Amino acid sequence: MACFLTLFIACFQQSIALAQNPFVTDARLHPDSFSANHRLGEYYLKQNNLAAAVPYLEKAHAIDPLDYTNSYDLALAYLQLKSLDKGSQLVSELIKREDKAELHNLLGDMEEADGRVTEAAREYELAARLDPTEKNLFDLGSDLLNHRAFEPALKVFDFAVQRYPKSAKIRVVFGVWY
Repeated sequence: MACFLTLFIACFQQSIALAQNPFVTDARLHPDSFSANHRLGEYYLKQNNLAAAVPYLEKAHAIDPLDYTNSYDLALAYLQLKSLDKGSQLVSELIKREDKAELHNLLGDMEEADGRVTEAAREYELAARLDPTEKNLFDLGSDLLNHRAFEPALKVFDFAVQRYPKSAKIRVVFGVWY
């Protein structure tokens, strides 16, 4: 009996907490609203509750598949949850609409996580060529190092250290291998 009472109280407290969350309330009142579903998905992402976030981000995506931010967040959640097929498909669709370096970098992460190293390297290189930011160059160089492509990695890090001379992480990796 005491166990049942404890469980009942815990469930009741959780229900009160959910009811007090305006994002939950909004999504319940407006289940077909893109913004209500997206905001609740974002809320769960910020709480690092990916499993709770994905259904709301998916629903928002179904309502408005062209929203870049929601789609990117959903793809990132798929990566973190290891739903790599869904994530890769979503990012590929995004790339068809907007060919951005951050999308190629994310697709590279997915390909790498799925063990497709050649495809990952190609995506990291595309990202670095489209937008040679510190992150894109670091990710490309690191990927090359991880797969023992030392000479190309050194070229990438040499370029990166010239472009970002104050970047500690690039200088450390470059210094270790040079």
